[in-house]
Amino acid sequence: MLTAQESNIHSRLLPYLDEEGDPFRVPASFEEYLAFADIAPFKVEYSQGNLVHMGSPTDAHELICGNLIWFLNVIFQEKETARVYGSNLSVLIQESGHHYKPDVTVLETDPEFVSHRAKKKTYKSVINPFLVAEVFSDGTMDYDYTEKLPNYKLCPTLNYILLVHQHKPFVTLYQREQDFWKSQEYNQLDQMIQIGGHELALGKIYQKVKFLGKSPGSTK
Repeated sequence: MLTAQESNIHSRLLPYLDEEGDPFRVPASFEEYLAFADIAPFKVEYSQGNLVHMGSPTDAHELICGNLIWFLNVIFQEKETARVYGSNLSVLIQESGHHYKPDVTVLETDPEFVSHRAKKKTYKSVINPFLVAEVFSDGTMDYDYTEKLPNYKLCPTLNYILLVHQHKPFVTLYQREQDFWKSQEYNQLDQMIQIGGHELALGKIYQKVKFLGKSPGSTK
């Protein structure tokens, strides 16, 4: 039997379970968010007191995420404790209480987990990301830049943040340098992105991706 709190959560949020293909955000407590995430058939995040779903991913989005995971694994393969994850890994920003599912997460050391309880299920989130990457379209750009980026910067273990456009070759790399962050933009497929003493070609990130009907690798 549902508790009074659970009943309220279900009656208020259940209509959103049918919104898999459409982005939405709705005010919710963290407990309500966990309860909804427990039954939702799609991924949601918790940001600025809102339960957030950004819509279904595109083919280009998934290709770019796969490329990032593959090539970041190559970059970090020599570090035994390093791990590269996709969007099923949750990241808790303890400093702000936000709960995100980055498109790609790299841990440089063994994972440090915290547990969240939702009904009879326990979820785990990491609190020590070394790198996160977000692949966005025009519709998610504002959310990634104005909400997620400032909160990611609060995480003390995070050293690199990659924001990647999916409809054109354009990547912004944010890198922590002691007490401040610097940024570098890349928009040519032959440019090399510097990450942890390694190089990643922009063209590798966009491998096999077509931009608005153009052939892969074309920027004109």
